[in-house]
Amino acid sequence: MRARLSRSLRVITGVVVLAGTAGRVTATSAQNAVPDWAQQRTEQWYLAFNTGDAAALTNLHTADAVLLLPGLIFQGRTAIEAFHRANFERTRFSCTWTIGGFNAVDKLSVVWGDDHCIETPRAGGEPQIWNGRWMTVYQLQPDGSWMIVRDSGEEDRPQRPRPAV
Repeated sequence: MRARLSRSLRVITGVVVLAGTAGRVTATSAQNAVPDWAQQRTEQWYLAFNTGDAAALTNLHTADAVLLLPGLIFQGRTAIEAFHRANFERTRFSCTWTIGGFNAVDKLSVVWGDDHCIETPRAGGEPQIWNGRWMTVYQLQPDGSWMIVRDSGEEDRPQRPRPAV
């Protein structure tokens, strides 16, 4: 079962990555419309993030969830909460977001999108503005809820053209 779940996570991640290389997804098709639960979970995530509530943010994750950020991996709720708590102690965040796409395979679903954030240092200083992109993999739980099993995000940096060969 665990091997099948791991394979399913890799397949979903691969599909999303391939879709991302073909160009930005700006809307989902009617076939892959974003369900209400995914919209609500995303709203809950950003509400917790924008209010600096590390506990509420962490409660959206399974016990063995993984947070993937450029160069960083946090495994499990304790590590994920500690990471967010430390960030919230240093910085206030105000982010807006859009869902760019949704897909589901069996008991796994993936939601991805973009965000625009203003981060303000709590110790003072100039706010920083950045744009990001994110992808979240959810797993259907026995109680019918959807919980985060993989969460990832990165700053959305413009792609530089490749030099001609």
